[in-house]
Amino acid sequence: PYKGGPMNSINKVILIGHVGADPKSALTKDGKTYATFSLATSRHWKNADGKSNESTDWHKINVWGKQAENCLLFIKKGSPVCVEGRISTYTREDNGKKTYHISISADDVVFLPSPKGPNQNQH
Repeated sequence: PYKGGPMNSINKVILIGHVGADPKSALTKDGKTYATFSLATSRHWKNADGKSNESTDWHKINVWGKQAENCLLFIKKGSPVCVEGRISTYTREDNGKKTYHISISADDVVFLPSPKGPNQNQH
């Protein structure tokens, strides 16, 4: 049982989805380069009437260092990837109004093979 004092916590997320647009290079306020891209994750289910449903969530991904360089070189819109990282929250103030944002700070991005169908171009 927990008796008080310091406690370890976990902030870990693993997402598998498709990139929504080509990654972009960005700069922090202190001049560090990073890459950012959107990732779509979808789930499919059937309702009680047997009708198919789909819901898609969009995630903002930030990648740093050599991983960012590789993402900028090799990821394109539609690329399937696995992102492992942590949830980051931050606030911005714009015209006196605070806005809250959530993104994923990626520790690792794995490039997944694209499914090849008979009507898709082979790259």
